[in-house]
Amino acid sequence: MCAVLPAIATGLGLFQGLAMRSAAQKQADQTYQTELTNAKNAEDARNLKVTTAGQNLKTKEALTAQKRQQASLDTKQKVGALQASGIGGNLLGLLTGEAEREGANVGNNLNISNAAQRKNLGLEVRGYDAQLGRQLSAGQSNINQAYNQIPSMTQIALGVGSKALTYDWAAGTI
Repeated sequence: MCAVLPAIATGLGLFQGLAMRSAAQKQADQTYQTELTNAKNAEDARNLKVTTAGQNLKTKEALTAQKRQQASLDTKQKVGALQASGIGGNLLGLLTGEAEREGANVGNNLNISNAAQRKNLGLEVRGYDAQLGRQLSAGQSNINQAYNQIPSMTQIALGVGSKALTYDWAAGTI
């Protein structure tokens, strides 16, 4: 009878250890599914941000093209008005050259603005990618941590063996 109690205690310890392992496995699997969903949502959010930023850039570029076209028309009107004014010679050449230079400067400034906006879009996308990378890394860390909480069969066996060895034979308790 004395050997039956440690055997029962050992069996209960094994059952308890396996139940803990099963619960930890289920928790880790749930964490994996949650992080998988979070990763999908994070990727969707990143893609939406990139798409929106690209669309905003296209809108700005269209407005810039309109401004460039308007500046070109304004320049042509100024030059036409100068030529129709009756001014001639070097003065006409000077004034029309100045009007054309001003129009070219406006176009150049708009081109510089476009280039800066494109560069900013690239930086924005890199920021979105970095944010996504951090979110994915944190999710992977959570998954790793959850699976690391699952006791191995060796850990369970050592725990059961330890309980069996610490059985107080005289008192009949663990």
